[in-house]
Amino acid sequence: MEEAYLTALMSELEHKISNAAAKLGDLGEAQEYVGTSSDGLVTATVAGASVIVDIHILAKRRLDRHDLGEAIVEAVNDAERRSTETLRVKSIGVVYRSCRVIRWLVRR
Repeated sequence: MEEAYLTALMSELEHKISNAAAKLGDLGEAQEYVGTSSDGLVTATVAGASVIVDIHILAKRRLDRHDLGEAIVEAVNDAERRSTETLRVKSIGVVYRSCRVIRWLVRR
């Protein structure tokens, strides 16, 4: 294949990957994820990867300060884990589609 042709293909691929990554970033920032403590008494909502939006405590009097702190941390960590997993799965989809585009461009 000609070098100019391959350069044009790579440029087109870079543009498509850049657009897909931007869409993925926008999706991650706009979505909220909810996590729960192991005892179910605290829920936390995060936006994107780690912006805490809300913490809801269902039973303040059942937990002492230490246990309440641990429950809040568990809930926030759970919400962040859900966010990370969702974005990771969507990223894998972007990479897979990019690989398909590469194969298609190379075969042209």
